[in-house]
Amino acid sequence: IDVMAEGSERKGYQIDKLLDVDTYPVCSPEIASRITSVDDLAKFNLLHESPRPTDWPRWCAEAGITHLDPNRGMNFESANMALHAAIEGLGVAIGIDVLVADDIAKGRLVKLFDVTRRSQFPFQLVSQHRRAEHPKLQSLRQWLLDQAGSVP
Repeated sequence: IDVMAEGSERKGYQIDKLLDVDTYPVCSPEIASRITSVDDLAKFNLLHESPRPTDWPRWCAEAGITHLDPNRGMNFESANMALHAAIEGLGVAIGIDVLVADDIAKGRLVKLFDVTRRSQFPFQLVSQHRRAEHPKLQSLRQWLLDQAGSVP
């Protein structure tokens, strides 16, 4: 699906943008204390999640990093597993801001560097237009939009 503006339609679907997907490297505080520049990433495992295999290459391109193999490291089946591995000190993962904000606030993860990459594919609610008027779907849609609007 092409990225569409909030409340737009595409081929019979209602598409509502919920949140942008901003990504950046995260790791445990112990590993963060040993990283002073992007060159230090070469000393640690890069942690990948299978559903988002291009996060590291795209972040490296955004940061202008050409001397690091963004595909090396360990692969995990989910973001949850990759982030848990980062918390446990197994390496550096690419975190999605809204998914790692709590772990950063609680000191379990540290955001590395100032470079954040915004994906062209935000989190979206996609529903069939013919069902968009269903009261339960309207309630869920409104709740999701309210929750997304309260994210800083």
